[in-house]
Amino acid sequence: MRLPSRQRLAAGPHQRPGRLLPGRWTAVAVVFVLLAGCPPRFDPRAAPVKPSPDPAADAAFREARGRFEAGAVDDARTKFEGFVARYPGDPLRPVAATFLGRIALGKREFARARELLAGPAASGDPAVAEPARYHLGLTVHRLGQHAEARRLLRPFAGRVAGPDAAELYGTLADAGAKLGDVPGALGDYEAFFRVAREHERAWVRERAEALAATPPAAQLGGLYAAAPGGSLAAAVLGHRLAAITTDAPRRTGVLREIRSARQTFGFEVAGAAWPGTEVEGDARVVGCLVSLTGKTRAVGEAALRGALLGANAQSGIGAERVQLAVRDTGGDPVRAAQAARELAGEGVIAIVGPVDRREAAAAARAAESLSVPLVALDVSEGTAQAGVFHALPTPAARAAALASHAAARRVQRVAVVAPDNPYGRKQTAAFVAAARAAGLQVVAEERYDPQATSFGPVVSRLRARPFDGLFVPDRASVLELLAPALARAGIWSRPAGGPGGKKVRGIVLMSTAEGLSARLVRAAGRYVQGAVLAPGFYGDAEDERVAPFVTAFRDAYAEEPGLFEAFGHDAVRAVRAAVAGGARTRADVRARLQRGAIHPGVTGHVTFGADGHRIDPPLLYQVEGERIRLLREATKGR
Repeated sequence: MRLPSRQRLAAGPHQRPGRLLPGRWTAVAVVFVLLAGCPPRFDPRAAPVKPSPDPAADAAFREARGRFEAGAVDDARTKFEGFVARYPGDPLRPVAATFLGRIALGKREFARARELLAGPAASGDPAVAEPARYHLGLTVHRLGQHAEARRLLRPFAGRVAGPDAAELYGTLADAGAKLGDVPGALGDYEAFFRVAREHERAWVRERAEALAATPPAAQLGGLYAAAPGGSLAAAVLGHRLAAITTDAPRRTGVLREIRSARQTFGFEVAGAAWPGTEVEGDARVVGCLVSLTGKTRAVGEAALRGALLGANAQSGIGAERVQLAVRDTGGDPVRAAQAARELAGEGVIAIVGPVDRREAAAAARAAESLSVPLVALDVSEGTAQAGVFHALPTPAARAAALASHAAARRVQRVAVVAPDNPYGRKQTAAFVAAARAAGLQVVAEERYDPQATSFGPVVSRLRARPFDGLFVPDRASVLELLAPALARAGIWSRPAGGPGGKKVRGIVLMSTAEGLSARLVRAAGRYVQGAVLAPGFYGDAEDERVAPFVTAFRDAYAEEPGLFEAFGHDAVRAVRAAVAGGARTRADVRARLQRGAIHPGVTGHVTFGADGHRIDPPLLYQVEGERIRLLREATKGR
């Protein structure tokens, strides 16, 4: 198929009249030409091969392939390995190696997959080489070789369909983003969007907005001017440009240009008030520092999902919405501080993040020096800094909330079973201090190995102690193992005042339950009835205050929201509430956050004290039947 000339591409449906595509955008347009054209189709799952001239080899290969296509991957691997060893010179050997490479890729054995696929990918036979090159491209991307991945995968653009097309364009887009090629990556994200399912489209919108926030402000105008009209790139780059420009007519013009594209790609609905047009004044741009690469990428992406939802949600705080300017900290405190300074220079009204404690401390120092309020998402008990607010309640505050709850429920004697590590010791000290201050008697403090999976000796020692409340500062997954062990010793979790007896002692089981999910009830439901948990957040979809957030998150990402998603959401909404309340400068935002104003959120009535820490009571949850429900009495009218 003959590709159109550059001039013909420039006149395509995405191009603004009278503009030619700059070089960096040419590849983007080619993607859509290929999508609309007629290149030969390629099915990454198929492997059409000629039969082997050796009947025995051919039968062995067909048997191995049959096991692979039946889903018996381990058996197929054994048979393909046997084939390769037995028939090293057979023409089907490189095809067998490709299947082995695909198996290794599926098992995340990326180095082995690359080794297996490299030979077949260099074959002169396209029927052999193309499947190997495709899977080799996916493999080297996972190994961090993004330029090589794009070189190998780009020829398949427009030739695959369905889930394979989504995988292809998602990989190309991620590789482009890692290489700093914003136009190329946005073009591939648009191609991904056009073949994606709805929850995948929500993910594309998230990644595209995050990517559009990465170029320095000085480059943004040029990138937007070069973006094809009506494209995903124009939708996200123009939105950010409008958010940071101080030229009101220019802002209005850009918003009009991108409105149709914003609706096409699902950022806005037709007829909705357009962000930036409701209220005249300074642009409402919130910086967002999260790690999107490195070891803390998972929690960084979680916080970003929540922050994006908080920036765009239309309920609860009026029509004021904000634009996020996102920077990847990469897990590096120096990079976090530099990113905070860059965002300050771009005029953000506040910064949300980071999640990592060291990054948050570095960013906080930079933000403080520039008088930019920062709402950190780290789990920290650090010293107070002017203009720095901590969205997450400290684990010690959660432990103290459980002690107060026990006292309110007339528990008299409590014991502690904690992991023998710094976290366990700190939480024990916080709980014990709060318990004694509330008049409770602490009768035992037991320790266990943090890696323990059985608790017989600890439970035996506890059995001899008289207590009606037990505090376990650890992960929810530990409760799945500890609660049954307690029950075997006759110590059962029960609501305060619940049934007990001579052979069965009913206690109030309390825990910080880090990483709480519905799995706790599925795995150990009968052993944790009445347990009171302080995980920071749990998505109780049956609670009318939390349900809209849980539903919106599920619709956007097809996942359940967790701790950092919820606190990222509430941190941004706290800034939005300040803006909705009339804040127009950084000093205004800081003052509104500092004065103890209440910002209703899904993690509680977000309220900061003079030292910047949360002073509203941490949320507590209780296991009731198959549900983990929010304890309303612990939220003071939430």
